[in-house]
Amino acid sequence: MQSCSKNTKEKGKKLLKENPKIAKIKKANNNHKNVTYSESKTFINGYGGEFRQIFVEISKSDEPAIILTNDFELSVEEVIRKYSKRWLEENAIEEQLDFFHMNRNASTASLKISLELVMTTLAHNLYALLAREVAKCELNQLELFNRYVDIDGSMEIFKNEVLVKLAKKRDLPAILNFGEINKDNHAFHNKRLTIQASSHT
Repeated sequence: MQSCSKNTKEKGKKLLKENPKIAKIKKANNNHKNVTYSESKTFINGYGGEFRQIFVEISKSDEPAIILTNDFELSVEEVIRKYSKRWLEENAIEEQLDFFHMNRNASTASLKISLELVMTTLAHNLYALLAREVAKCELNQLELFNRYVDIDGSMEIFKNEVLVKLAKKRDLPAILNFGEINKDNHAFHNKRLTIQASSHT
């Protein structure tokens, strides 16, 4: 994605208005989404050739996304798919830096930094599992924390059971309906883990 001037953005808006085209982009679920775009050529000082400048309409009110590439062989559909994957990866990195404070290490000792990285990677994967198996939708880590992790509760340990009571919350049914929780659990010395809704919020 290109960081660009106001004039370039205005040019993109004008092209999208005067010469809009439709690209049929294949999504991960094999469905397709129609994306409005327009394309032009541009030059950059110090580079001895042309660039493709692809303006993609996000919405009627937002600034267009601008893709800059020197690959004239790929189709527009292939370019948009390739850059959308990169955009998702960059968003994921930014999200981890913000949510896990990865740019603010608690120590300068290499061993502690390595341990923080391992724990952060583990937490990231657990949040991804939570989104896929419980939330069943795409949410960022802060949204997952607020909706599914940050819940008051109590725990009682019995001879054959660990009973967890969670305060009532809008998304609590998704947790209670998750099929893997109310089973015998080796992490609790083969005690059964039972999660229930508490009588209070």
